[in-house]
Amino acid sequence: MKDKKNKLLIAIALVVIGLLIFSNINVIADNEKENDQVFYNEKINTEIQTLKKPMYDFNLKPNFLSNYLAYPEFVLPGDQMNPAISTIPWKGYLAAFFHSELESIVWTYTPEDAAYFDIPGGDYPSVKRWEGTRFFGTLVPDESDSHGGVIYLFETIDHTNFDNYSLAGWDWSENPDYPGQVLWSNIIDIEIACDNSKEDWEWGFVSLVGDTSYGDGLEKAPFISYQTSESGYATMTWYLIEGCEHTDNIIDRVTHRAYSVYDYYDDSRSSWTLLFREDHFDNWDIDPELLQYFKSGADLRYPAVIANNGNIIIVAELDDGGNKNIISFFGTQLDNLYTESVVSSADDETYPDIQHISGDTYICTFIKGGNLYGCITENAGVSWSEPWQINDNNGEVISDYKTTDICESGLYTLWMEEEDDIDIWKDASIDNEPPAIPSVDGPSKGKPNTEYEYSISSSDPENENLYYYIDWGDGSSDSDLGPYSSDEDITKTHTWSEKEDYTIRVKAKDTNGLESDWGTFETSIPLTRNKQIIENTNIIERILDNFPIIRMILSLLFELI
Repeated sequence: MKDKKNKLLIAIALVVIGLLIFSNINVIADNEKENDQVFYNEKINTEIQTLKKPMYDFNLKPNFLSNYLAYPEFVLPGDQMNPAISTIPWKGYLAAFFHSELESIVWTYTPEDAAYFDIPGGDYPSVKRWEGTRFFGTLVPDESDSHGGVIYLFETIDHTNFDNYSLAGWDWSENPDYPGQVLWSNIIDIEIACDNSKEDWEWGFVSLVGDTSYGDGLEKAPFISYQTSESGYATMTWYLIEGCEHTDNIIDRVTHRAYSVYDYYDDSRSSWTLLFREDHFDNWDIDPELLQYFKSGADLRYPAVIANNGNIIIVAELDDGGNKNIISFFGTQLDNLYTESVVSSADDETYPDIQHISGDTYICTFIKGGNLYGCITENAGVSWSEPWQINDNNGEVISDYKTTDICESGLYTLWMEEEDDIDIWKDASIDNEPPAIPSVDGPSKGKPNTEYEYSISSSDPENENLYYYIDWGDGSSDSDLGPYSSDEDITKTHTWSEKEDYTIRVKAKDTNGLESDWGTFETSIPLTRNKQIIENTNIIERILDNFPIIRMILSLLFELI
């Protein structure tokens, strides 16, 4: 009897294992940590669709919004909502947000001036840096704007010059073969990702959620779109799935894998699940992978994704039994991710976001009780720190989708607060202090074409290592010098070729990306004797040109001599 019972148990176990294998469902659990969160993933085997369309010239020029002087960051008449931010190391940021009085998206690099375009409404902007001072962005179109079927592409090659701001894109609502037929409509969410590893026109891709009448038609389907030719053609690709609401994306700039995530209501499971899509930015012709992650009886919503050097982390809001917490999926292969709780308490933690800081260090933000919190992983998602509060005005952070955003390197976070109206605040994401203003010492006078030596130092309150940026005042600079220890004196040399009074400017940055204010030092490079004679001669010539009668008198005097 005992042998029959054992054989029966073995048979049942084999059947369960077989079902898991042949149904293509994987159990994801971290047993080593005694994690009781059991998640599953399943490969989606459905047909992928593609369509191409040329770029449309909207012929849009920016309008300028000047001298509004916002503090602490974007505090204007009316509401400022749904911010997005991207940064340039040492050179500031580009931000975008919805301005209720203009009923438009505002693009800016400063709290003092901004630019916007004459398009009908729009919301949920997204901005990413491509390289140098070149940024790209997009936004969710208004439903009245070509049925909400436009994919806009914002671009600037110099974020500090509004004349360089442009807005182009693709009107996917039009079907040129069947006038009057609407192909795409009702885009409700969109995100942009950038990678500078290919041609200049191959800026990256967007992931979006919207409707299409193409084929049998879909509602709230997960799409991605990317430019496929220098002349402006773009490709739209999608799976035959509907029922999504939100999306996020990223391109790993080391592996060039492109990741898109969506929350998806699965009718067969009566719950919200996550869709993870993997493409190859360096070769779009490689078939993508699509997987569904879910937990029985629980809802997964509002995903955010980051990837760096092969590491992938997705964070999402987990509603399991009525209590909302933040969960993470991490690893190096999309079909074999581990799970770890980012934060879990008796209170609701909602609307997560995630960004890479450096190495294996990442920051996740979320909202709880009207406040914005952050927590850190220093091992690519294996464990997370205790959270800390980022905002100062207790209880005033708006709890909603895309009310916050973190920039690259986790340097700054934007968030929305509501008091008399809705405003956007900006502060450092990391709970530490920036380095002290660097000191600069060296010669205050010199000669052209001669090398001079300068001593630079700064200190960090947390004793973190430091990097330096030096602007020599002549258009040349040295950046990301380091790392150096806090309080360590470093020596750098420079040569000026032209006579000028120069201002040397130096910034320090700690390993968390926090920057000091500018330290400055004045130096003067006078003319050489020969150059002084030449310059004086040039001055005399200009005087004689302006006063020809003096030139005539001098000529007569020379003749008499």
